[in-house]
Amino acid sequence: MAASYLKANYVQTNGMDDDDRIWTVGADYTAGKLNIAAMYLKGDDDALANEYKDGDDDGYVFGLSYGGAEEDKPGSWGLVANYYDQAAPTAISHTMDGAWDAFAGYGFKGYKVGANLTLARKLVAEVDYYDLKGKGGDQRD
Repeated sequence: MAASYLKANYVQTNGMDDDDRIWTVGADYTAGKLNIAAMYLKGDDDALANEYKDGDDDGYVFGLSYGGAEEDKPGSWGLVANYYDQAAPTAISHTMDGAWDAFAGYGFKGYKVGANLTLARKLVAEVDYYDLKGKGGDQRD
């Protein structure tokens, strides 16, 4: 179980400069090699709220993974899947490799699937596929 609060000053989003506040709460459960995770996010960004009056200021992420490549164990592997539904105020600089920033100011939803494999000691390869859609229209990436 985890909870966090983040306040970032002077964040630039779509040419607007404002402070962002994000609250999160999440939990995960592991049974053997299987891990299930969930996180709820609530954002507060006055500039975004004034420009996009749809009232969407929260989001969630669900994750499912099996195993995982361990850098000291060649041949170890893992699978991962995540589902995202996040309003713009819940992401300042997302850590995903998917092009979420194409939807800055609107938020996004979609999924990621991936696999990783340890090829040699300290050499891990990972392939991810993202299918994301902006919440402000029909834009996909």
